[in-house]
Amino acid sequence: SIQRIHYCKNAIVEDTTPPPPPPPPPTPPSQKNSSSEDDESVKEKPKVKGTRSYTGQIYYVRTGFNRWLAKLMIIRDVNAFMKYVEAEHSKDEKDEMIRFQFIDPVNGYIELDMNIPQERPVKGWTLVPHKRPLRLTKKDADLFGSQELPIPPSCLITVWGEIKDNAEKLLSYSVGLNGIDSDTKEICINRFLDTSSTTETTSHKTPQSIHIPVNTSGNNLTQVDPHQLVECIKLVF
Repeated sequence: SIQRIHYCKNAIVEDTTPPPPPPPPPTPPSQKNSSSEDDESVKEKPKVKGTRSYTGQIYYVRTGFNRWLAKLMIIRDVNAFMKYVEAEHSKDEKDEMIRFQFIDPVNGYIELDMNIPQERPVKGWTLVPHKRPLRLTKKDADLFGSQELPIPPSCLITVWGEIKDNAEKLLSYSVGLNGIDSDTKEICINRFLDTSSTTETTSHKTPQSIHIPVNTSGNNLTQVDPHQLVECIKLVF
């Protein structure tokens, strides 16, 4: 060991304390915290999504009194879609259009979630999906307009309202959208209950046979008592 000598006034003291160890060599930049940086890069890696935008459109096809078919179609080729709509849905009511991108650029899909919490009551209304899951694929959207798929892919939901006590006059049913990236997070199926017509309850009634009394006394002409005729008309209507 290195001996150090300290001179203290009248005495000489020999210091035998070992020197401190040398500092460790610096870590090369390429190896510095490599494992932690790899973990952070995995955590912060964004989801890969498609760059092409697609369009979704809902149409309501009336199928009866307070009955509709809600039809969501997704497309990529807008020109082919407009031709199809003019031919098949020119008289149907359309809802808001949504723009979106598939999260998965290869096997992308859009799925309707009808089990999300509802903000409004739905008493008196029934919604029935035509398939489960309510899913449309990117592949089918890309094929629309070709000979293989001449009609746009669609999801169908039957909607009907019943006229009864405490039934909601307005249906606003929220549907979630999964599998896509869009500013629109939910779509709403909005319908109004028509209570002004009694077609639903009276269209199947069998007309009653009404006997109108006729007075033939006094001459050969048929005479009808006007008071009795009014009563008979009331029974009919």
